[in-house]
Amino acid sequence: MNNPLRNIDWDETLDLKKIFLAGLILAIIIYADCAFVLFKQADELKRVCSKVNKLSGAIAAGSSEIRSSAAVDPAVTGRETSRARLLRFGDLPRLLKDISDISLRNNLKIMQVVPQGEAAPSKDVSSAVKLPAVNISLELSGRFYDTVKFINELENGRYFVQIQDLKMRRSRNDYTLQDINLLLKVYVSK
Repeated sequence: MNNPLRNIDWDETLDLKKIFLAGLILAIIIYADCAFVLFKQADELKRVCSKVNKLSGAIAAGSSEIRSSAAVDPAVTGRETSRARLLRFGDLPRLLKDISDISLRNNLKIMQVVPQGEAAPSKDVSSAVKLPAVNISLELSGRFYDTVKFINELENGRYFVQIQDLKMRRSRNDYTLQDINLLLKVYVSK
């Protein structure tokens, strides 16, 4: 009797089995990668994209509100076009009134204001134009961020005002407040 197993080329069959096994393992790896990694990444990407779309819409709405409020608010547009000017010596009470108004807008209490007369010319700055200046000593009480807004508004106000000295310390009565000592230098024309 003739054995049918003798006619089979065993080397070729083993090679086909190895290729089939490698293909099966590759298919399992691709399935596992898709099921556990790629699909979860796709779901996370969809969730992040929806958040980004919501945030970009909110940013667009906020920026349009800012543009519309800046165009309507006369105080904002007035600050952009105003220029600082020299204060006449006789207008010093007007400056003190402006300082009082700015401090009220920024929730600061003025404890004491002392005009100290003409300031000595500074030796470290040399310029062709010598402007007379008046020193004003201010004692304020308020929160730190309100103080920063006050100083910014004061220096960008209608008169040439320079902060010469600034001292801050925590208030003894309320730890959230600061006691502020400012020495202002105001340039004047006679």
